[in-house]
Amino acid sequence: MGPAIFAAESAAGSKNKLVSMNFENVDISVLAQFISRITGKNIVLDDGVSGKVSVIAPAKVTPAQAFCIFESALQLKGFAAVKAGPVIKIVPSRDARSYAPVTRSATPAGECAQPISPNA
Repeated sequence: MGPAIFAAESAAGSKNKLVSMNFENVDISVLAQFISRITGKNIVLDDGVSGKVSVIAPAKVTPAQAFCIFESALQLKGFAAVKAGPVIKIVPSRDARSYAPVTRSATPAGECAQPISPNA
């Protein structure tokens, strides 16, 4: 029996779209495809990125929150998401520094560290 996958999108407007995420033991590439589709981000996976993850998110989340959940799942497996122009590269964490450009940003660190209401 294959991995159980459930992902649903609400019919609300694109800016307020909420998604449900429930992925059990799926390949990281499958989760990356889902995240790319709901966020509109171009994602490229390094050859060294493989493995399976499970994501259990009982509350509906925004695409931005889903991306943060994706980043957390990647970190648990030893991978990182690195922005490179219009593309997000998924690479082993040990290689992330060599891919990341040196920039100055007004965006505060920990942008993904925002609470998700369990009653959403």
